[in-house]
Amino acid sequence: RVAASRAVTGVLASSKTAWDVKFEAFSLAVGGNPLISDCAIELNQGCRYGLIGDNGTGKSNMLAALAQREVPLPSHIDVFHLHEEAAATEQSAVEAVVAHVVEETEALEALSSSILEEFGPD
Repeated sequence: RVAASRAVTGVLASSKTAWDVKFEAFSLAVGGNPLISDCAIELNQGCRYGLIGDNGTGKSNMLAALAQREVPLPSHIDVFHLHEEAAATEQSAVEAVVAHVVEETEALEALSSSILEEFGPD
């Protein structure tokens, strides 16, 4: 498994009680191969993140390492790592992400309406 051969380091630079998280000196290597070296990462509450880059550059490994708390992520922070293949399309990466968020928002609004209809506002 990749996680077993992954080495991750990072220093929590934000307060342990903050909702926004910042890491300094973040590095990631898989099988001794450095993929990310000494970078800063800042994650802000309520934001969704997607990474764009060539295959094998460490995007999925970085997200998996954060989600699996391989760096000192405060326990009050929830991380959801969704990994799935995107179907081929003429959309740019940004257009695809925006379209997905719009679809998800519409589905959540429909679910909310359904719950309100069935159970009322209380």
